[in-house]
Amino acid sequence: MAGTSEMSMCAALLDRSVAQIGELAADGRYVDRQAIVRIADAWDNNTFPLFDTALTRPGWWRQRRARAALGRMADLSPDSRAWMIEQAAIAGYRLEPHLPPPVAPVVHYRDYQGLVQPDVVPLTASAIASVVRNYA
Repeated sequence: MAGTSEMSMCAALLDRSVAQIGELAADGRYVDRQAIVRIADAWDNNTFPLFDTALTRPGWWRQRRARAALGRMADLSPDSRAWMIEQAAIAGYRLEPHLPPPVAPVVHYRDYQGLVQPDVVPLTASAIASVVRNYA
C-alpha cells in the first residue's frame, strides 16, 4: 500500500480512534463518556466495510472500495466529515481530495408507497416565520 492510499487513510482513522478512546478512558475517575460515544458512533456500521475492504484483492479494487467507504463515512453528517478530516490531518494525511463533495441535506423524501414525506426540520426562527406566512 502506498503512503497516501485511501486504505492507509482508513487504517489511520481507525488507529487514531482507538488511541483516542484509550486516552479518554485511561483514568477511570475522569472518563469523557460523550467523546467516547461520538468516536464509537463514527465507526458504527463502518468497521465491517473497513475490514472487508482491507481483505479485497486486487489492490486497485481495494483502493476503490476504500474511497467508497470513506465517502459513506463522511456523508453521515457534516460533523462526521469534519471529524474525519481533523483526525486524518493529525495522522498526517490530507483527506479532503479523496472525499466526494458534501451531500446536500434531503428535505423531503418518498416513502415505500411513493408518497412525498417531509423530513424532520429543526425549529428555528426562519422556519416559524415561513409557517406564519403560509398559515396566517
